[in-house]
Amino acid sequence: RTTPPSEFSLPHKLNTHPTPTMSSIEEQFKSMPPITRGWFVAALLTTTAVTLGFADPGKLYLSWDLVINKFELWRLVTNFIFFGPFGMGFAFQLWIMCRMCYRYEENPFPVGTHINGGRSSADMMMMLSFGAVVCVTIGYLMGKPFMGPPLVFMVLYVWSRRNENEQMSIFGIKIVGYQYPWAMLALAVLMGSDPVPDLIGIFAGHVFYFLIDVGPNKYAETWPSWLLLQTPNFLFDMFDERRVNPGGRTANQRAPVPNAWGSGQTLGGN
Repeated sequence: RTTPPSEFSLPHKLNTHPTPTMSSIEEQFKSMPPITRGWFVAALLTTTAVTLGFADPGKLYLSWDLVINKFELWRLVTNFIFFGPFGMGFAFQLWIMCRMCYRYEENPFPVGTHINGGRSSADMMMMLSFGAVVCVTIGYLMGKPFMGPPLVFMVLYVWSRRNENEQMSIFGIKIVGYQYPWAMLALAVLMGSDPVPDLIGIFAGHVFYFLIDVGPNKYAETWPSWLLLQTPNFLFDMFDERRVNPGGRTANQRAPVPNAWGSGQTLGGN
């Protein structure tokens, strides 16, 4: 069997919180938006299957040779849902996923000329699809077998651009939203983790942010229409949402859900 190279981040120090009750965990899980919940469950089940011997990591990593020559298309997905064995590194990735994906899915950038009235899983899926293409391309060029951590960090970066002025704190140090990815990157480096996956995520996130926000707004008069990203209608249909045009409104627009998993803004605080 082919054994993929190791590409998992070293453990990060996690925040300390009171132990949640089973009922509160169930309520938080049910309140998670669909994409965040699905990604979390897929990652947890995949690692459990590998740990119990039901799945082989050699069947999960990204290999373009196997995708093209043997038509193993599932690798295009499984390389994003396996974050390594159970441990602090795995727990940190899921913690970031639950926290940042939850918060971003509740209020994402509208991808295109429409307006999202709060939660839009369709726009979230469009962003992840774009990021996945960028990440697997870089993964091919750099020989990276698992691109889940970069995609998670991309969400963190795009969230920071969506909430540039939100007040946050890391171990008592006050920062604002746009500084958060760089602070997390610096923390990872100080703790001995490989910064490359995070940098890939920042790159993918910035390309997406530039294409949907900076370019169309700053260069509106010269921005070509073929560069305008647009969430397709079938994604809105998939999540039972409606596209909201400027000045219009939707009949089945969902109200924002209280931010349970994403609550709190302090890392390493008391």
